[in-house]
Amino acid sequence: MKKILTFAIALVMVFALASTALAAGWDIVVDVPEMEDIKLDIDALGIKEEVVNDKFFNPNEDTMMVVLDKTYPVVEDDPVGAVVTVTFPKAAKISEDMQEWIKNGQLKLTISASNVELYEKVTEYNGAVRPKAVVDNECEIVFGEGAITEKGLKLYFMVYGLTDETKKDAKIIATLGVYNEWDDNNYFRWEVKGEDYLVVHGDEAFQVFTDDGSVVFPVVGAAEEADETSKIDVATPIKVVMNDKTYNVSKQVNNELAFEKDGVVYTSEDDEYEDLKAIFDEVFKVLGFTYEGVKYMSEEHFVEYFGTIMEYEVSKVWPSGYVVELSTVDPSIVPPQTGDNTSVVGFAMIVVALVAAVVLKKVRA
Repeated sequence: MKKILTFAIALVMVFALASTALAAGWDIVVDVPEMEDIKLDIDALGIKEEVVNDKFFNPNEDTMMVVLDKTYPVVEDDPVGAVVTVTFPKAAKISEDMQEWIKNGQLKLTISASNVELYEKVTEYNGAVRPKAVVDNECEIVFGEGAITEKGLKLYFMVYGLTDETKKDAKIIATLGVYNEWDDNNYFRWEVKGEDYLVVHGDEAFQVFTDDGSVVFPVVGAAEEADETSKIDVATPIKVVMNDKTYNVSKQVNNELAFEKDGVVYTSEDDEYEDLKAIFDEVFKVLGFTYEGVKYMSEEHFVEYFGTIMEYEVSKVWPSGYVVELSTVDPSIVPPQTGDNTSVVGFAMIVVALVAAVVLKKVRA
C-alpha cells in the first residue's frame, strides 16, 4: 500500500510540474503542412576509401562514396555518410506562393545528426562543387531565386561524419521547410487562416498589428538585447491603438476589461468599447494566451509557434551494433545465442515480465 501511495504521489508531482511548464507557453496548436512543390530524399552512402578534404561526392563519377540499399550496424567512431537530394520541378509547376517564398529566401534545408559528429563541411553538387559550413553539428542552406528554372533543378548534398557512442543508433536528418524569421528591423510577419499579422519589437514594446489596429505590450530592456534583457513590463498597462488613438487596458473589479484614454474610461456600455475589444480579442486569440499569460511573450515564442510555414523531414538511421551481455540468476534461463539485437531485446522483455510477475505475486500474497 505504501508503494502504491508513493507512486501516486510521484505521478501527481510529475503532472503538477508539467502543468507549470505548459503554463509558461502559449495555448495554441499550429498545423504545419508538409512540403508539396519541392521533393526531398536521403540515401545512405558507403565509404570506399578514407575521406579527405579534396574529395567530394559526385553522382556522375565513380568516387569514394557509393549509395547503399540499407544502412549497417555501427559502434563508436564508425564512419557514416548520406546524400540528400532536393528536386525542384520546372517553374511552371511551382506555386506562386512557393516562388515568392524562395525569392524572399524563406526556403531552407537543414542537415543535422544524432549521435554523429559531422565533418566540418557539407558538399553541394550541381555540375560544380560547393562546400557548405557545418556549425554546431548543423548545416543550413538557404535557396534563392536561382532554384526556380525553366527545366527544373536537382541538387545533391553529401554529408558524413563519425558516430559518437556505441550504445546508441546514429541518425542523419534532412529537413526542408519554409520559415518566417525576425528581420534586421525587428519585424516578424506571419499568416493565420488567411489573415496577415505583423509584430514589431521596439525598444519600448512588442506591437502586434491587425487590419483594424494594434496591441502594444510594453517591455523592459532594449530590443537589440532581446534574448537577455527584453521582457514584458508587467507594471505598465497593455495598450490598444485604434484610429491613431492609444488606450490603456485594465481589468475592472468584476473582471471585465476596460479601456482608458485621457482619464476617460470606456466600458461595455460605451460605443467605442466593442471595436476596441475586438482588436484586443483578435490579437490574444491569434497569439493563444490569456491576459495574465502576456508576461511570457518573447521573440522565441513567435518563432516557435509562427516560424514554420511548411516543413518536411527525411532521415537515415544506422542501428547500434552494441551487443548486450545478459546475466541471469536462474541457470535454466539461457539467453539467445544468435547475436541478433531483436532476439536480445525480446529476451530482455521476457525477463522483465517474469520479475514483474514475481513482485505481483508477493504483493498479492
